[in-house]
Amino acid sequence: MKIEKNFKILFQTSDFLLGNIYENVFLIKTQSNEEFYIGNFYGEPSFGIIDEVYKKCIVGGEKIINYDIFSTIKSEFELDNFAYDFKYINEAEYEILTDPWNEKSAIWRFHLVSETLFKVSNFTKYQNKEYVERIKW
Repeated sequence: MKIEKNFKILFQTSDFLLGNIYENVFLIKTQSNEEFYIGNFYGEPSFGIIDEVYKKCIVGGEKIINYDIFSTIKSEFELDNFAYDFKYINEAEYEILTDPWNEKSAIWRFHLVSETLFKVSNFTKYQNKEYVERIKW
């Protein structure tokens, strides 16, 4: 794939480039330029992660996509709200924050290997507040 000007990098390692062109998400093997289509989103994805230990990538937006880099198997998970941000918790676990200004805002935990997704807590800190660039959570 020739990286075009509309390609937005979500995450990068020495071997892979994860990014999107608007709603469509791609994983590119940097040495060979081999391209893997991950999927599409309603609207652009808000984040992407490449986990080098488990060779998987996660992309978040109106849903979560977990993509196995070697088997090319992908799983999709629905949330109550648009995925806004993520945090690394520990090996194979990530927390996902949904739109912090929405009344359904919550923190979810996702496990890469078992592919379990569960709600940790509601997140009401920014509800009915002005928009800010950096969210503390």
